[in-house]
Amino acid sequence: MRCFVIAVNEWFSAGELAGLPGLPGDKSSVNRKANKEDWKRRQRKGVKGVAFEFHISSLPTETQEALGIDSVSSGEDEIDTDALSKIIESVELLLDGRAKKLSPHTKAKVIAILYRSFKSSKFIDIKLIRETIELVA
Repeated sequence: MRCFVIAVNEWFSAGELAGLPGLPGDKSSVNRKANKEDWKRRQRKGVKGVAFEFHISSLPTETQEALGIDSVSSGEDEIDTDALSKIIESVELLLDGRAKKLSPHTKAKVIAILYRSFKSSKFIDIKLIRETIELVA
């Protein structure tokens, strides 16, 4: 029986990856494979000694799929510019005239979240946009 999880973060330790499809069963072998294949890595925080986390984009396709990441060929990475334009326009209209202004960084985060919602639901939820703007502005 295969066990699949959905990735909620982008970085994984060798211990978390060991035994997943496409990877060895123990963390030292995962570390060797990561070094050999030059995976993108960063040092783990809050751990004594040297321990690394590996970025999901460096992992084998089979492992990424087991973590719930769609393959690149699925077309999910394509940007729907019409939908994105409508989301940006809606956000701008709802922000217009509000006393509190959002920083460009915050506005970009809000738009990115709303766009991801659109990508998963396949429709632009105006109520969600309105409620999000009310929450942050």
